[in-house]
Amino acid sequence: MLLELPRFNNYPSTILLSGGLLLVAHLCFLLQITGPVIPLVLLGIGYASFGVAFWPAVANSILDNPVTEPELHTPFLAANEISQGNPTLGLDGAAEELGDNASDLRKGGGEDLVVVGYGIMTSFLNLSTGVVPILLAGMEVLAGYSGIEMVFVALATISVFASVRLVKIDRVVR
Repeated sequence: MLLELPRFNNYPSTILLSGGLLLVAHLCFLLQITGPVIPLVLLGIGYASFGVAFWPAVANSILDNPVTEPELHTPFLAANEISQGNPTLGLDGAAEELGDNASDLRKGGGEDLVVVGYGIMTSFLNLSTGVVPILLAGMEVLAGYSGIEMVFVALATISVFASVRLVKIDRVVR
């Protein structure tokens, strides 16, 4: 609900906050500073705030950037040479269709780009779901439970640094 208020509508800062909460929680687990309740609460808040801020941030970043018309070209020959030499290929219609799609994007048809952005981000998240358990298994064999927490601390630290960069870029753009 806070992200809907204009004053708090800052997705990069929320993503930075969630990364910070995850880092603190995993440091608490690694260093055994407190019992499990406080780090689990921090994990819950961090994961929830990330999920709430990430997907709208993807849509926001895509819709806020202007779409330019793509260049119409073929890798080896100009499109008009292909269509004149081989009229049966039907590339004139394809070029016209691409031109129509580009004009639709300039008119506000960025919803298609948002779908592509969601698909790419989902692919990256799924890839991480496949790669991170392999890292965790290797670290568990090498260092036990503390090895697993070291991987999580490293990943949370990387996310904090990436989020700091995201916040800086957002401030420059705004």
